[in-house]
Amino acid sequence: MTAACEANKKKKSCGDFFGILLLFFLLAVIIYSKKSRENALDAMIICAKTLVPSVFPFAVIGNLIGSGAAEFPRFLTSLVSKIFGVSRSGAKALLPGLFAGFPVGVSAAVRLYERGVISKNEFDRISAFSCTPGGAFIISGVGEGLFNDKKIGIIIYLSVIFSVFAVGFLYKLFGKSESKDVLKITLEDAGKTKFTDLVSGAVTKSANAMIVMSAFVLFFSQITFFVSEILTNVNAPAIVEILLKAILEISQACRASSALPKANGIIIVVIASAWGGLSLHMQTFALCTKNADSRTVRKLVFLRACIATVSVIICAVFCKVGKIT
Repeated sequence: MTAACEANKKKKSCGDFFGILLLFFLLAVIIYSKKSRENALDAMIICAKTLVPSVFPFAVIGNLIGSGAAEFPRFLTSLVSKIFGVSRSGAKALLPGLFAGFPVGVSAAVRLYERGVISKNEFDRISAFSCTPGGAFIISGVGEGLFNDKKIGIIIYLSVIFSVFAVGFLYKLFGKSESKDVLKITLEDAGKTKFTDLVSGAVTKSANAMIVMSAFVLFFSQITFFVSEILTNVNAPAIVEILLKAILEISQACRASSALPKANGIIIVVIASAWGGLSLHMQTFALCTKNADSRTVRKLVFLRACIATVSVIICAVFCKVGKIT
């Protein structure tokens, strides 16, 4: 009885807390209505010009992989399987997710898990490691677009990818590994579905994912905007504002970091990209829907925090070698 009462008190406290936050949010929308609209428009432009064009084609690929309509060379899936401690079927989702970025790996993992091809442990692990911005966004959008230097984009991208592989290998050594497929994945296993139907389904699911992604970017851009206004009014250091943006939403953090001294800006962008931002985490959970639980959340947050920590070390080495100051 006491435990139930404590649980109800905690639930009520959380409800009160979020209720107060909601009131502050509504008040901020009214006070900063003009700036809020301008900020929302900027976020929509980022989605239209950078995020959606660089992500959508890969999202379709991810859904096709999950449906069993696409295969990779065996040596590649075997290599990824051994490094990350997942089955070969799991590696088929993780491989494109590592390089093409969100939501490719997550979309493929969702389809595979729902079909019973991979285990829940694999699903959680793949979702966490695939919660990474794509190479096209980091190299072109951030490197060339914000820093005016493609080499910087490559350094940021390699720092993130190498840290993912490093943490993946370490997690395999100390965590539970999956060496065998739960189910052999083939196109026939999908019910002999016509390839045209698979493509149509993949495009439709990917289009829905783009809407969800854009909505989260828009929402979190508003939150970061209001947080920035509050910090500005209390004269908080600029670095505090940028770090909070890195925690919340990657695109806003990247834009703010580009105004810092080059080496400092690169480090902040690496942290934001490796961490993924709460916005990207929430997008992952939105795609996972009923398949995500508290274990999925804990594993994603823990692994992304580890990846962000390792990425700073790797990036510092790259910056020193590349003589970027």
